[in-house]
Amino acid sequence: MKRINPVDPEKASDDIKRVYEALKKKKWRIPTMYQTLAHHPQILNAHEHYFDIVMNKGFLDRKLKEKVAFKASKLNGNVYSTASHYRYALKCDIQKYFHRNS
Repeated sequence: MKRINPVDPEKASDDIKRVYEALKKKKWRIPTMYQTLAHHPQILNAHEHYFDIVMNKGFLDRKLKEKVAFKASKLNGNVYSTASHYRYALKCDIQKYFHRNS
């Protein structure tokens, strides 16, 4: 399977570096998915806007949304998303889901 290499923060254009700095302030790091989306800055910006609305707005709180994202990823065998939501899931106290198969 071919892979798309992420845009290295050290080699990124000035526009992308600004986006990366904003992400680091908001998320404390630059997720690999965002570095990959940086090949198309408009898609990266649209995704960040979409993700913010999905996870931070609405009637359900962020903790419940992280629980759902983690559990759905785990149940579907999505290794990348499970790992991605792992740190957030720990903050939401859902260790009981880490070792269940169902």
